[in-house]
Amino acid sequence: MSNDYRISDLFFLICAIVLKSAGNALGKMAGLQSAHQSVLTIVLNPFYIGMIVAYAVQAVCWVLTLRRIPLTRAYPFLSVSFLLDFCSAKLFFGETISALHWVGISIVVIGVGMIAAAPTPEEKGNAA
Repeated sequence: MSNDYRISDLFFLICAIVLKSAGNALGKMAGLQSAHQSVLTIVLNPFYIGMIVAYAVQAVCWVLTLRRIPLTRAYPFLSVSFLLDFCSAKLFFGETISALHWVGISIVVIGVGMIAAAPTPEEKGNAA
């Protein structure tokens, strides 16, 4: 990523990534706790409410990120939440993650790194 971004821009991007993954984990907890229950019971589940709050705050952080970071630069970083989701699935829910899953996640993370390292057409134009 270009050095033209402020720390706050990167902070909001990181918050958006973490909150997206946290919302997913909270949704899983809500689902596990509310199996075979009514819709009202699901909606009143504290994990479900936490999920909604996490997604709402994530949306605000995402908009604040996009004020200064181009969408083509910021969006690929959301895929880092896949890595966080896999880690939370393993740590909190005891899910099995195969070697092939880890290879796929590694490819995604490497791809994000490549996108981050590549200059945008605007940055190429400014360098000339």
